[in-house]
Amino acid sequence: MAAKEFGRRVLLTGVALLAVLLSFSMASGSQPTHLPSIEASKATPTPAASGTYFDYVLIIVLENHNICDIVTTCGGAATYMTSLANAYGLAWQDTYCNVNPSLPNYLCLTGGTHFGCPGYDGGPNSNACTGLAWTSPNIVDRVVGAGLTWKAYMEDMPSNCYSGDSGAYAVRHNPFVYYDSIASNATRCSRVVPAGSSDSVLLNDLGSTSTASNYMWLTPNVCNDMHDCNVTVGDQYLGGLIPQILASNVFQNGRAALLVTFDEGYGYPVYTAWAGPVVKRGFQTNVSYNHYSLLATVEANWNLPPLTANDTAATPMTEFFSTGGPDFSLSASPAGIAFVAGQNRTSTVSLHSTGGFSGNVALSTQSNPAGVTGTCTPPSLSGNGTSVCTFSSSTPGSYTATVVGTNGTLSRSATIYVTVLAQAPPGPSSSHVAQGTRGDAGWYVSDVTVTLIPFDSLGPAVWVQYRIDSGSWTNYSAPFTVGEGRHTLEYYAIDGYGSPPEAHHTTTINVDRSPPALGGIGPPSFVASEVTLTWTGSDAVSGIASYQIRADGGPFDYVGATPRATIVLADGTHTIEVRAMDFAGNTVIATGTVRVDTNIFSPSGPFLGIPTYAIVVVAILAVIVAIRRRRGKRAERDDP
Repeated sequence: MAAKEFGRRVLLTGVALLAVLLSFSMASGSQPTHLPSIEASKATPTPAASGTYFDYVLIIVLENHNICDIVTTCGGAATYMTSLANAYGLAWQDTYCNVNPSLPNYLCLTGGTHFGCPGYDGGPNSNACTGLAWTSPNIVDRVVGAGLTWKAYMEDMPSNCYSGDSGAYAVRHNPFVYYDSIASNATRCSRVVPAGSSDSVLLNDLGSTSTASNYMWLTPNVCNDMHDCNVTVGDQYLGGLIPQILASNVFQNGRAALLVTFDEGYGYPVYTAWAGPVVKRGFQTNVSYNHYSLLATVEANWNLPPLTANDTAATPMTEFFSTGGPDFSLSASPAGIAFVAGQNRTSTVSLHSTGGFSGNVALSTQSNPAGVTGTCTPPSLSGNGTSVCTFSSSTPGSYTATVVGTNGTLSRSATIYVTVLAQAPPGPSSSHVAQGTRGDAGWYVSDVTVTLIPFDSLGPAVWVQYRIDSGSWTNYSAPFTVGEGRHTLEYYAIDGYGSPPEAHHTTTINVDRSPPALGGIGPPSFVASEVTLTWTGSDAVSGIASYQIRADGGPFDYVGATPRATIVLADGTHTIEVRAMDFAGNTVIATGTVRVDTNIFSPSGPFLGIPTYAIVVVAILAVIVAIRRRRGKRAERDDP
């Protein structure tokens, strides 16, 4: 009996051991692979209200218009906003967040990403993308963390931090209630306030530096922001409000900046203007900006940590600000001229003085390539003066003329595109210059600035009509920007002398600024050395040209345009990188992890560890049988 009892215990022990091994195998086989997390820096800048470029910033966000719906020189209807931009600073190439509708753009402005919300305009924490925004850091976190003050003013909002629509108040235009760190914090909610009648709460706060905040935001109601009402109504609203802002105590006696921008456009840049005492006067730029550039500007001004890779990589709009010392800029009108070889044409160059600049600016001209001679009269400028620059050449061709202004160590310039014709064409004629960053296969990888150049041998009364993608014909008055997509530009010249219109010119301008979308490398595990990997890739503009793949930091191998590759890998965990390139030359790399296990005895191998388990079971049974036999023989010897 003792032998039988001992044998039973050994058998139970073996079964328990097998259960432990099976449990370990199942646990190790199902253990997920965890990628290292990236945690935002917790370092807090030294609190300081004084910024590099401004101490106070007020942001006004309007709705749903391209820049040339606004600026009158390119067909817009907003006379006050045009005058504001002419007096201070205008960005011609602000491509917002390049998404629609409203909500994702407001999130870009305050959270550094759209959180996957393109196509969605719902309320706070109402779906997956707004749920992600709900738990994410935002610009208020950075401002408060630096010891700065902030306040957001909402027209027609019924109460602080209101999270639903009400009358002319649209919650999707109030990004601050989309973040839990604000909406669930009573102290912070008290800073998201109704703007008051005629924005009286905002204007009263601007009456003193003790009530104004470092970071301020105003969302007009859906009529004043031009969402439900036309451009003229919104322009009149701003024409009444902004002069009061600029005349306030904070803007008259402090280092304050005002930004007026739009949440979104429709394929073209939006109007973005800076104004205020720290902003350069008469400054315009073709530098490419977007909503992340505003975050980058605020972060650069107060040395704040960035929120995402988007604002980290964005170009801050610091060129708009005077650093406190005297400065100046130059502009030229027209920006393009044409004439017959041996003749000449003029362009007027204007000086814009900022920061108390009062010196004389000496003007000189350059030509690239050489061949155009320029003379400016007068040869120097001061204050906000103008000079007429005359350009001539005897060699037909296309040139870039630069008027350079110098004062001591300061040097600024204005560019004029010059076309020299071999002979005078009959009647009016025109040409164009497209300026942007060239990619592959005739594509541009940046927005393109187009300058149209009219000519008529009969005199200066010549104009150019143009249209994009079979849209409405527009009278050309200033360089314009062509954004992402495949575009057809048509243009022709007409004159005031009764000549027949010029035959139409047609040219294509293809722009792809965005890298392909890439991801989904898998499957994650294999039980053979030869593995076939697949992934997802797309490019909505120029299309995918090719893929390349590599393992563990080795060289990339070309695999064509099909999202699939077969490679040989040794046992172990491998880092796989796939690089996609579109036809414009934009590239992106996606990374994934795969594991290969060909060991027949491994729990994650081809036989799921069954051979190992079988060996263990056989060994246990053999031990049991041996013990039972030994005990049996001993019992026989003990029997009389």
